[in-house]
Amino acid sequence: MEATKEKEQYNYYSIYNGTLNHKSTGSFTIPATPIRDLPSLQKLNDQQELISVLIPFHNSSTLELTVSDISNQELPTNTNLQVVIVCSACHSSSIKYAQEVKEKFQAPNRQIDVIKESKPGKPRALNIGLQHCKSDIIVQIVDDIRLKPNLIASLYYALQHNPDYLAAVAVGFPANLSNNSLLMQVQRVHHDYFYKNDEHSLIGRAFSFRKKLLPEGFPEETMAEDFWLELYSKDKSKGFIIVEDTSYSYKKPETWHDYLKQIDRFDAAYKQLKRKHPKLCKRYLNKKPRVKSRFINMLINDNSSKSYPKIFIDFLSNKEYSTIAKLLYLLIIMYRLYWLGIKNRFFLPKDAVFTRESSTL
Repeated sequence: MEATKEKEQYNYYSIYNGTLNHKSTGSFTIPATPIRDLPSLQKLNDQQELISVLIPFHNSSTLELTVSDISNQELPTNTNLQVVIVCSACHSSSIKYAQEVKEKFQAPNRQIDVIKESKPGKPRALNIGLQHCKSDIIVQIVDDIRLKPNLIASLYYALQHNPDYLAAVAVGFPANLSNNSLLMQVQRVHHDYFYKNDEHSLIGRAFSFRKKLLPEGFPEETMAEDFWLELYSKDKSKGFIIVEDTSYSYKKPETWHDYLKQIDRFDAAYKQLKRKHPKLCKRYLNKKPRVKSRFINMLINDNSSKSYPKIFIDFLSNKEYSTIAKLLYLLIIMYRLYWLGIKNRFFLPKDAVFTRESSTL
């Protein structure tokens, strides 16, 4: 009976191969195959573990909440945490804030290091942090998400007990789409028709990876370090793992300026990755567009095959969204495909430094 309780309590150890993707996300059903269940909690309690958690930090006001969630994680008894916060091109007030967070949450089994880095760019912050991380399997958490209590253990032990994989990732869910403002209505359409179907990818908000398989670290000139890691993991290992039964929450941009900038970054990062790593992209990107790059494809929120007129009619007649939100989403599609398509083709950022919006991605 006791073993059953342990299994139920720690059922987040059910893990899935990223090449097969994961379970159903709404109407977009993706097949899932378990790789291996992890050992019982009792066996994990007998192990002495050090888990390094790496946080690239850039002037976020929510770092304290994220570190609070890390301090309240469910972990086997003998686990010690090392939390490395890299202040990437932060204001002096943000560095002071990070130090205050350290003082508040440091504990005998939880060491917190605050590292200052004057040069911007998330990949550079990750590489600086790698020099201070002591465990081989590193859990990377961005500075503005809320974690389920089992997230760090899920990401860490998924890799520890599956040595043929380079990375593992958890799925995130937006926390503020219930807001009924026009901006959130449009983002709800955008999420359901575009981002939701991409949740089986290696998204950079919360993932783990093996340090020894990245001897040169992350390419510092590449904005899409998460997408690069997804492809690189397929090149150097069996791929990446999607960890089920855990998650995190994040916030969608809360101003139109940040929303449009996020779309710009998404488009530029993808085009930059293809230009800077052509062999890797050619080898592992599907023949079908990995990022939706046709107008009609951005109006499909399931994996069914329909004619173009049917797709368009179904979208406009969908009563789940207001008419004005759907019309504005059509303008967003044109903005991304046509305006950004031209701008980012001829004026593509040369490095990973992008004037960042309030949200992380």
